[in-house]
Amino acid sequence: MTLLEIRTKFVEISGRYDLVVNAPSSYTDKGADFYIRAGQKYLDGLTEFDKSSVEVSTTLSVGNMNVGVAGFRAIGRVRLVQTDGSSYYLTPLVVDEYRELGDRMPQNGMPNWFSVIPSLRYVSSAEGISGQYITKSIALYPPPDRAYKVIFEGLKWSDELLVDGDVSFWSIAHPDILVQAALYKMEQFYRNTAGAGDYQRGIIESVTLLNHDYIQEGVNPIVAMRDSW
Repeated sequence: MTLLEIRTKFVEISGRYDLVVNAPSSYTDKGADFYIRAGQKYLDGLTEFDKSSVEVSTTLSVGNMNVGVAGFRAIGRVRLVQTDGSSYYLTPLVVDEYRELGDRMPQNGMPNWFSVIPSLRYVSSAEGISGQYITKSIALYPPPDRAYKVIFEGLKWSDELLVDGDVSFWSIAHPDILVQAALYKMEQFYRNTAGAGDYQRGIIESVTLLNHDYIQEGVNPIVAMRDSW
């Protein structure tokens, strides 16, 4: 289902026609999308199966040790591709270890360590990312001496639903759960504890079953391999 279809169903079930205009002809957004996007973020936070994992690559700027990465929920690993095509994983540092480096930071070279800096900033389309997105900041050590390619691995947020025709993992694969999540967020914002709790219980049950399915997908190949031993 598209965002428009999700919005339509959300309004029909909730009865909140004040959150759209021109219903039932067009269901133009007038606040409904806020709850839909909040609901999708909530669902992303409940799931950590492999289909949420992605790889995103970028080219480093010489001497620039800080790299902004858009759309990630969490950075798991960072891989650097060398000039000969081979690659290796950088060693993670916690923020305290990064701060301890201080003046001992080596000169430019081939990065060996990385740290996820707990700060958010906005990036513009001039940096190669369309629109305005909140990013994570990744620090590399030592600062790169060449324009290396680096690959970030981790969990990303679902594609954001912005215009009527947009779709995401949740709107296509599980639109019913997305509508439930939007309704849950609406009830939560209006401090309807009983209503929010009812929706949340249904969401948790559905997401738990999804997580079981994806775990089973990962187990089956292992079982098949063991049977062949």
